[in-house]
Amino acid sequence: MTDIQLFFEDPAIDHKLPRKFSTLYLLRRDISVCFGVNIRNGSNLKYKALWPGAMAILAGIDLLGKFYAGDDTGRVGIRFKNYIGKYFTSISGSDTEIIYQLRNSLLHSFGLYSKDNNKNKIYRFVVDEVNEPLINTLGNDKYKVDLITLNKYFEVSIAKYKIDLMASSKLKVNFKNMFPDYGYVNIW
Repeated sequence: MTDIQLFFEDPAIDHKLPRKFSTLYLLRRDISVCFGVNIRNGSNLKYKALWPGAMAILAGIDLLGKFYAGDDTGRVGIRFKNYIGKYFTSISGSDTEIIYQLRNSLLHSFGLYSKDNNKNKIYRFVVDEVNEPLINTLGNDKYKVDLITLNKYFEVSIAKYKIDLMASSKLKVNFKNMFPDYGYVNIW
C-alpha cells in the first residue's frame, strides 16, 4: 500500500493491531463516533460528543491544509483558509473566515467566542446539527454553524483533494514532505 493509499483509506474498514494507521483515517473514525454514528454500518450510537467532533473536523482541515501547502511552519490561518477556499465548494471568503474563527474558538478555548485583533472583530457562535446551510448570520457578530453540514463539506473536500493530489506532481511533493511527520501513527 502506498503512502497516499494509506492516508486516504476508507475509515469504515477495520484492522487488527499492531498496524500503521493514517492520521486522516483515525480522525474520520473519531468524527463518526463523536457524531453518534457507527462508521461500519451507519447505525446510530446512543451518545454524541458534538464539540469534540467539530474540533476533530477543524483539526482535520488544519491537517489537510498542511499537506496541501507542503508546509507546517507558521501561517496556520493562511493554510487553513487556502484549503477551505479551494476544496469547500461555493463558500465565500467571509464564510472561510467564519470557519477559521470557529476553529480558533473551539481549539484554543473550547468555547464559542473568538476575536480577530487585527480586524477588531468579534465572533460569537451557535452550533447546531440539523443539516441546514453551513453558516447562518444571526447578527453583527453572531453566527450559527451547522456541524452536520460542516462534516459533509469536510468529507467532500477530502475526495476533491485526493483527485487533485493524484493529478499534480507539485501536490505529490507537498504530500511527501508532510507524510513522515503528520501522515501516520503506529498503534500497538
